[in-house]
Amino acid sequence: MRQPVVTLGLILLLASCRQTLEADVTRFSSLPADWRGQTFVVLPDPGQDDSLEFRAYAGLVTDGLQSHGLEPARRGAELAKIIVTVHCAGVGTRTEYWFDPGTNWAGWGGIDDGTLYSHTFFLTALDVELYDAAAWRKGRRLMLFQGHVLGQSDIGSLNRTMPYLVQALFAGFPGADHQTVSVTVPMAGG
Repeated sequence: MRQPVVTLGLILLLASCRQTLEADVTRFSSLPADWRGQTFVVLPDPGQDDSLEFRAYAGLVTDGLQSHGLEPARRGAELAKIIVTVHCAGVGTRTEYWFDPGTNWAGWGGIDDGTLYSHTFFLTALDVELYDAAAWRKGRRLMLFQGHVLGQSDIGSLNRTMPYLVQALFAGFPGADHQTVSVTVPMAGG
């Protein structure tokens, strides 16, 4: 009767060989019909100007926007049509528990033998907003697109999961308005 334990162990071993990022992607959009070909710039929040980490993540988002037809502004925010903001963070963990009762039941609900298993998933989030640059320069924040990704994986490093969060966000970009979709992104390595 140890076959369920062996089978479960084999499934877990095989699952660990191919890691994925499971993501819920929510998008809201009021992009104009002619959004493709527009210029954009990714702006840091105050205090992020010198952040190498922010620059790396902004580069990933820039690549994603370019792959969907937007163009980086050559002279920065003063000529861009769209302002982009990027926020990301590790948001916690989620642990799943399961119990294998084994084969030795003591009767009346008592258990002589068994094993408790657990697996911890790491949760990471990415928020990307696109704003009308003309309104931005006048001090107004007219949002054109808002995307939120909540990812779950076996990897606790935001740096290692960020490329996959960005990939999930841009899967089917800009996507259906006011909807959350589930996206599975294969992750390289381990």
